[in-house]
Amino acid sequence: FVDDDVRTGRRAIVIDDSLAVRAFGSSDAAIGKTLQLERERVPDSLFEVVGVVRHIRYHDLRRPMLPQIYQAGLFTQFSVAVRATGDAASLASAVEAAIEGLRPGTAVQDVRLLSDIVEEALGPTLLAAALMTMFGLVALLLAAVGVYGAFSYYVSERMSDFAIPPALGASPLEIRRFVLTRCLGMAAAGLTLGLMGAAAFGSIGADLLYGVNAWDARIYLGAMVCLSTAAILAAGLPARRASNVDPKHWVTRMT
Repeated sequence: FVDDDVRTGRRAIVIDDSLAVRAFGSSDAAIGKTLQLERERVPDSLFEVVGVVRHIRYHDLRRPMLPQIYQAGLFTQFSVAVRATGDAASLASAVEAAIEGLRPGTAVQDVRLLSDIVEEALGPTLLAAALMTMFGLVALLLAAVGVYGAFSYYVSERMSDFAIPPALGASPLEIRRFVLTRCLGMAAAGLTLGLMGAAAFGSIGADLLYGVNAWDARIYLGAMVCLSTAAILAAGLPARRASNVDPKHWVTRMT
């Protein structure tokens, strides 16, 4: 805006880029165009677009707001953002003095760093993310313990079967590879079912995410790598126990 826009009452507005693209196709095409702000087409409802600014997320950083329109002289309170290098906190008095010089008598309040504003806005989301991370680690530990218990039970129930290959000349490495293959096959089936369930119900927690897609392939890949590593570690000890089986002991028990 310019000073004449306020003195003459010119019907000029500045719109954000999201409205410019929606109404006129691009930000450059919006300049100089007329926009109707009221439902009824009356003279007072027509405004000339004199500028386009970037869309601002005032209240919620996680999702865009409605299109924004600015009219000269409409607001009695406003915010000023200052870009600074070095220690921005030390510039508060200089900013207040500059505003006083431009508009004497203006009360300046709530001077804060942008990083503090963003941290406050993201506080609930960060807390929820920290809690979900903690619960996820606990769930991963419980899953690893459960997988180890399942694999250990599978091996203990088939110890007599694992005693036969060594008696026929199989090496401990071959038995260990066989047990790992069977155990990891069961783990792969569980991962497949879990991946399908996560994809089906991924939208439930989408509102808690900021700047991350709920269906981001990297997240699913990272989760599968973590769970696969836990499954490999859980299967290692039962596979080693199966490879160290004593054929004479089990043959004697079977006879």
